[in-house]
Amino acid sequence: MSGHGILQGKWTSGSGKDTIETFLPIYSFVEDGINYAICPPLDITGYGNSEPEAKGSLGIMIGEFFDYTIKKRTFLSELTRLGWTVKKKKKLIAPAIEEIARKDPNFADILNNKNYTVEQSPINMPIAV
Repeated sequence: MSGHGILQGKWTSGSGKDTIETFLPIYSFVEDGINYAICPPLDITGYGNSEPEAKGSLGIMIGEFFDYTIKKRTFLSELTRLGWTVKKKKKLIAPAIEEIARKDPNFADILNNKNYTVEQSPINMPIAV
C-alpha cells in the first residue's frame, strides 16, 4: 500500500460540528497474546484481548485525539507534526505509508517483521478549524 491520501469522503454538518467520513488504514496484529490496531497516519494505537476489542479501543483513542486537539486548537498543527500536508482549511493530505515507516522504526518493524492485516476503515475526521 503506498501513496498519499487526500482526505475525501462524505461531508456531514450539524450540531456545530462538521466532519468528513474518510478511510484511513488500520493495521492489526497480535504480539505476546495482545491484539493491536494502529492507525499510522494519526500515530494512534488501540489494544485488547481480541481484534474487535483492539479496534474499539482504537476508535476511542481516535475520538479522544480529535476532541482534545480541537478543544486546544492544535488539530492542524498536530496533523502537520504527523506529516500531513494541510492546504487551506478543507484539504488534508495524509502522509504516505512509506514515509511513516521511514520516520517511525516501530511501524517499520510491524511492516517488516509482524504478521499483520490492513484494511481501510471509515473514520469521521473533524473539518479543520
